[in-house]
Amino acid sequence: MICKCGKTLRWEDGAYCAECMAAAMARVRAVDPPKEHPVIEAVMTLPAFQEAEPDYKRLLSGLLAVLHRDGGHFELEHGTERAVSAAIDKWVDRRLAEDRVVTWEAIRKVCASEDWQMDLALKLRALGFSIVGLPDQF
Repeated sequence: MICKCGKTLRWEDGAYCAECMAAAMARVRAVDPPKEHPVIEAVMTLPAFQEAEPDYKRLLSGLLAVLHRDGGHFELEHGTERAVSAAIDKWVDRRLAEDRVVTWEAIRKVCASEDWQMDLALKLRALGFSIVGLPDQF
């Protein structure tokens, strides 16, 4: 079949290509009819519409549920905008925490004497660094 714009259709159950379907849906959504509108529900089941416009809201909600480790409860309680902001803050905090980790092996490579190693380790801990593989004498 051929779309009204002239493109060849991949499916036999529609008269519009994916781009035309997306444009038509944008015009319909601009009017903002109720969600249970039968025409909207029918159009959303067409393969052309499903390919033209992925469900970004559902994908974003799934990602937020993983980042917050709560199955979506934070977003439901506080809204998507606040959930995105909080997820970004959590991610940044985690990255900063990862950047503040030093291994004992790295300290040993930098400092020749054991006294210097201990001194550097104490100074790094005072600055908030975590030291992985620290010997028992600490």
